Amino acid sequence: MTEVLRQLPPQLLVVGAPTVAAVVLALAIRRLRRRRPPAEAWRGALLDGALVGSCLVVLFATLSSRGGGRSVDLRPLHELGPVLGGRAGRERTWWAVANLALFAPLGALLPLRLRALDGWMRTLAACAALAALVEGLQFALGIGRTAAVDDVLVNATGGLLGYAGLAAARGLWRRRRPTHARGR
Repeated sequence: MTEVLRQLPPQLLVVGAPTVAAVVLALAIRRLRRRRPPAEAWRGALLDGALVGSCLVVLFATLSSRGGGRSVDLRPLHELGPVLGGRAGRERTWWAVANLALFAPLGALLPLRLRALDGWMRTLAACAALAALVEGLQFALGIGRTAAVDDVLVNATGGLLGYAGLAAARGLWRRRRPTHARGR
């Protein structure tokens, strides 16, 4: 895991944190000026900031250069098969865990922000499309990374796990709210 963290450029924190903070502040001010209730304005701004932060992490983690050149691997389960079969080494296993974790926040945040993406299949499709876009950019930019089908599969699964976490949190929230607060 430390190797995965070492691969992230330091600019992620230097550029990302102030960018997210500026987005949150600007959106909260905009919503407050439009006479939104303060709690609603800040909640929406924080949600949007979390989404921007998640996108920045994805972009920095996947589009940072590793030299030059282009390669593509269109063989499904080529790298993922050994991980699933328990035959992969530590590095390959961490690759799978990191790719799952990379898209999990998007799987939880996208349905909260865009109601049209609220649903298992819609979230899966959106995360798969975003992962395919990232892999396409890796190939098109020639940044020394391999555009791979396995990355799309694992990233989309990570998004689905994020949605599962959101669904579980919603279920807990509904059970914990008093009956009179639900309007019954």
